[in-house]
Parts: sequence; C-alpha cells; structure tokens
Amino acid sequence: MSPPPIAPYDLRIGVTGHRNLAAEERPRLQAAVDQALDHVERVLVEYAARPATGTPRPKLELNALPEWVAWCGERVDAVALALLRRVWPAVPRALDQVPRGQQTPFRWVVVSPLAEGADQLVAERVLQRAPTTIDPSHTPPRLDAVLPMALEKYRVDFTTAEVRDHFERLLARAATTNEADRLLPTDVEPGPRRDEAYQLAGHAVVNRCDVLVALWDGHPAGGTGGTQQIVQYAIDQGRPVIWIYARREGSPVDSRFVEDATGLPKIQFLVPAPPEPRPKWLWDRRDSILKGAECVELPRRAKDFSLGFHRLSAFHRDRAVTHRAFADGLRKMQDELGTKLVPLGRADIAPKLGATILPPLAWADLLAQHYQRLYRYSAAAIYLLALLAITIGVAQHVFHLWHELIVGEFLALLAAWGLLRVLRREKWREKFLNDRYVAEWLRRAQFLALLPGYDQLTRLGLAPRAKSGPPALYHGPETWFVDAWSRVIADVEHDLHGPGDRPLATEELLQQVMLNAWIKPQIEFHENKAERAHARAEGAERITFALFLLTLTMVLLHLVVHDESGHHVGANLVTVLAILLPAVAAALHAIERLLDHERTTHRSGQMARRLKRLATPLRTPQTPGQLNSTIRDIDAQMALEVQEWWIAGDLQQPGHPV
Repeated sequence: MSPPPIAPYDLRIGVTGHRNLAAEERPRLQAAVDQALDHVERVLVEYAARPATGTPRPKLELNALPEWVAWCGERVDAVALALLRRVWPAVPRALDQVPRGQQTPFRWVVVSPLAEGADQLVAERVLQRAPTTIDPSHTPPRLDAVLPMALEKYRVDFTTAEVRDHFERLLARAATTNEADRLLPTDVEPGPRRDEAYQLAGHAVVNRCDVLVALWDGHPAGGTGGTQQIVQYAIDQGRPVIWIYARREGSPVDSRFVEDATGLPKIQFLVPAPPEPRPKWLWDRRDSILKGAECVELPRRAKDFSLGFHRLSAFHRDRAVTHRAFADGLRKMQDELGTKLVPLGRADIAPKLGATILPPLAWADLLAQHYQRLYRYSAAAIYLLALLAITIGVAQHVFHLWHELIVGEFLALLAAWGLLRVLRREKWREKFLNDRYVAEWLRRAQFLALLPGYDQLTRLGLAPRAKSGPPALYHGPETWFVDAWSRVIADVEHDLHGPGDRPLATEELLQQVMLNAWIKPQIEFHENKAERAHARAEGAERITFALFLLTLTMVLLHLVVHDESGHHVGANLVTVLAILLPAVAAALHAIERLLDHERTTHRSGQMARRLKRLATPLRTPQTPGQLNSTIRDIDAQMALEVQEWWIAGDLQQPGHPV
C-alpha cells in the first residue's frame, strides 16, 4: 500500500504597498512581481522533488566567518548522522529524489485588501499565474479578500471609475472575503479612524500569509497604516518580506534600487535579524527605519519562504515508517472504527472516514510513535554515554589502569556530543510533537464529522479554549496541517450529511457512539497513562533513594577502609563507587525529567476526571442543541490538553552533558 493521499498546500502571498504608484513604473513592477513569484515557485518545486542538501560553501571573505562555521558544522553533522545510521537502523534515511506520488503540490493564494495600486497589481499577477507544475488537480490561483471597512464605505476610496470597476471585478473573483463580517468598521470618516482601519487590514494580511510582497519606496510611512508600518509589523511577527522597490507618483527615481542590467526594480528579501545581527544594514545606512530587519538575497530554501510547506512536504515523504507498517496500522484503525460505528446502522460511514481521514491519521500516529522512540532513546543515550565517560576516567585514575583507556573516555564524550547534534539537526523531538498533534487533531475530526452543522472554528482545529488556557507568551504548534485537511473533512461532512446538514441518526444513537466510541476510550487512555506514569515515577524515586543510601554507605566505608597507598582493591572500589553513584543518580534524574512521569501523572489524571464530568450529560437524552454544546465543551477540553502537552514538550530538550 502506498503512503496516505498527498494533501496540497495553500501558499498564501500577502501584499502591501503604495496606492499611488507611478504610472510609468507599472509594467516594470508587474515584471518584477512575476520574477519574484517565479523564484518562489522554482524553490518550492525543487524542494518538493529533492530535499535541501545544505548550504553551499561560503566565499573566501573576511566577513564570512559565521557562514564558514555553519558550513563546517553541517559537514560534521552529516558525518555523525552517517555513522549513527550504520549502528542504528531505526534512524530514517533521507530521500535524494522524492517519488512523484509523494511530492507535495502547492497552490497559489493571494491575500489582499484590493486597494488601489499595489494591492490590485499583485493580486492580479498572482491570479494570472498558471497552476504549479506539481499540482495534479491543476487548481487555479485563489484570492482571499481582506476588506478594511464596510464595502459601501470602502468603494468611495477609489479615485476613478476605472479603478473602482477593477476592484469590483477582483472582488467578484474572491474565493473568500470578510465582506459579511459584522465587526468591520463603519464609522470611518477620513482621518485617524480610517487610517486605523487600513492598519488593521494590513495586520490581518500579514497574519494570514506565508510571505509578504511589499511594493515600497523605502521611506517612512506618511501616517497610520502606511506601507512601512505594515512591513515593520511583518518583521516583528517573523514573516519574510519580498521587497520590490516601487516609486510613488511624483517622487524621483532612487538609483540605489534599480538594477542596471535589467532595468527592473530591485528585489530584496527582508527577514527578522538574529539576536546578534551581523553589521548588515538596510541600504547601508545605520539609521534604518526598520527595526530588527536584515536584508539578504532571495533564499534558495523552501522553509525561508514557507515553514508550513516545508513541514507538510517533510510529513508526506517521511521514510521513518514503511509502507507495510502503514498498511497494517491503517487496516487496524479501519476495523476498529467500523466496529465502533455499528450502532449508527449506516454501513457507508466507516468506509468514507476510512478512505479520507484515517490514512493521514494512521500515518501521523505511526510517525509520532517512531520519532518518540528515537527522541527518548537518543536523549537517554546522551546521558548514559556521559556517565560511561566518567566511569572510564575514574576507574583509570583510581585503579591505575592502562593510560590508553582515556581514549575511551574521549570517544564516549564525542559520541554523546555527536548524538546531541544529530538529535537537534534531525529535529526528532519537533517531529514527534508535531506528528502527535496532527494525529490527535485528526482523531477528534473523525468523530466530529458525525455531527451535523458543527461549528466551523472547531472543524478547523480552532476550538474555543477554556478560560484556563495556555499563557499568551507561549506559542502553540504551527497549523500547517489545518488547511491541508480541513477541506477533506468538510467534503466528508457534506457527503455524510448531505445538503441541509441532515443528521446521520437519532440523537440517542449519536450520543451512544460519541460516548462509547470516542469519549470513554479517551478516559480509559488517560487513566491508564496516569497509572503507568505514576508507577514509573515511583520506581524512579525508589531507585534514586537507593542510590542515595548506597552513596552514603560508600562515603562511610571510604572513611573506614581508606588506603593512601592506593594498592587496596576494596578501598579503591569504595572510592570509585562513592564518586560514580551520584553521577548515576544525576543521569537517571536527567532522563526522568525528560520523560516527565510525575507531570504526566497529574495531567492525565486530571484530564480523565474532567472528561468524566463533561461527559455526564451524555448519559441522559439530549436535544440536538444540547448535544452539540456538550460535544463542543469536550472537544475544547481535548484541544486544550493536547496544546498544553505540546507546549510542555516544546520547552524540554536534552542539553550538553557535563
């Protein structure tokens, strides 16, 4: 069986820029926008077929020392990874060439307020692009319109009837728009209120896009909501910006931003600067009007343009799970789901879910299990190798063994350091967390699809959070998978319920399936998880206490049998144990902190109790509205729990053993 169906990625191109572009510049700006988008497409198509092989060798320049250090580090990591693959077959191998069936297609989506000038120009250039060459469905580009104010107020901002007609034609082509949003401002008379509306629309564009295209002359904004402020907001939010020099009507040409060879406006790439940026300044001026930005060449790595596309592509082509293991796992899930849905009396439900939602669920679940093992085993091995190094050094010194044994200590420390570099380079922890989050999101979706008319926010994985939600300072997982499968889930719901969101069965049968097939297994899972974690935490505590008593005993014996001559084997053994036992306890404690059994015991136990309480209404008959409300509360709690789990795991990682 082949891997799960490939979900396409919506590459969202945001746009900001001047409204009063110089008329004579428009043909060159259109060509520059096409050139930039062509570059983005080449990079992403190349990455979908052949994963990035690393950075090229830097130039021999005095200021290229950081690039040389990074390049040498990549060579060291590659050697360490190759050696690890020889001794550990579970480490997945990279693909030199991705099979056509596993290449991730992407589709163009332009996010624009459709204002006069830059907004309409970039939107039009994106909409006129042909579908990407790796999209088997040949889906044309899509427009998402983000209006800054109510439509009747917005129309008066266009200077001519021709521009207004152009706006109406583009708006008619929009796949989605916020035109019906009741929160759109209507009190927007010319002045500060209207400028604030444009600023909020610019922020919304930045928040929704992968990369922002800015047609900008490089000068400060003339007021609130100007192009410079939107570009600065994008930099502050970590969004990359493709900056194309655009001259405003009546302003002189700035020769610094015009390419002599082509005559096109200069295309630059703005990214958030590192914490200690190199001395690169925007157009070589120390008084740059952008804060925290670095100007670099257009990148050749897909993740520099879209981290979401990078991760979705890596998910699709991952080789950590064999096709046979995937087939077995999927078949098991399909059989279990079919058994759980028997009470509904609809034989067509399980096959539809099994052919759409279950394949990516099985794939994500198996990947999460594999990377969890890789992460935990490698993290434990790092501390055990450090302990081995200490053991060799102490034993050689106390027992006066061969001096060459120090080589073993050196090799053990080198192996621990190399394994840590591989763990961080291959991002096993991140893959485990992300794949598990995807799996749990899809696991909820297969049951939520049974409810007619369920809330759209919940369907997209954005269920309402409980009041005790995670602190705002901690970001949650990336939602690169939401767009990829939300349409699949929506199509499945439409097939199951038909027009009008007809219920699949009576509320009584739906309650029975939700309670017995979904919620009760989740309660049992958390109860069993809490019991296992509690037993392991207690076991670790007993071992640590036993090591403490042994250390205390060895220290007392060391006082009694101390032999200054160094020839008494028993005294030397006591000395070695007095030194090594605390090191063993420290290594076990570090491993236990990574596994975090104590926190898991509390969190899973608390989750099981909350689910029991929230599921109580399902044991009595409910109306459709009551059932929907109860399921929404349960789903929100599950979404919150897995997000808190992701955040806690993201804050944990093994450090350098010392």
